[in-house]
Amino acid sequence: RGVRRVETWRTRCRLPVAVDITASFIEIMLNDAYLNPTEAPRSDNELRLMYAMAVVRLVNGIVDRSKAQKMSILERAQGLEWPQFFVDIRHDASHQNLPSLPVLRLAAQEAV
Repeated sequence: RGVRRVETWRTRCRLPVAVDITASFIEIMLNDAYLNPTEAPRSDNELRLMYAMAVVRLVNGIVDRSKAQKMSILERAQGLEWPQFFVDIRHDASHQNLPSLPVLRLAAQEAV
């Protein structure tokens, strides 16, 4: 019910990053049969893609508030005392192979 309410808000205005991404993580978790066995299962690849995109959006949304020039995302995150765990997952998802599903689930649970 809460996810549907946030979906409505998304159509009306720009949401704060924390609200938007939290709702995204919850929606993904509700569609993950490992965490919510009553739902129709999504493939592991679908879940990895969804979780990874949510982590990328989370890190970008938090770190982009710090518009320090010529600083890496990691340096900006460290300046904000943001956990490197999320930055590493974002880096892997963006530039390497997608992280494993257990790692992405852990990131989602930590983020929420």
